[in-house]
Amino acid sequence: MFGFCIKILNIAGMIQSQSI
Repeated sequence: MFGFCIKILNIAGMIQSQSI
């Protein structure tokens, strides 16, 4: 479960970096 949350955060971070 914890690893899943980390995965979500990683994907969200990638999306944020792209929209800069």
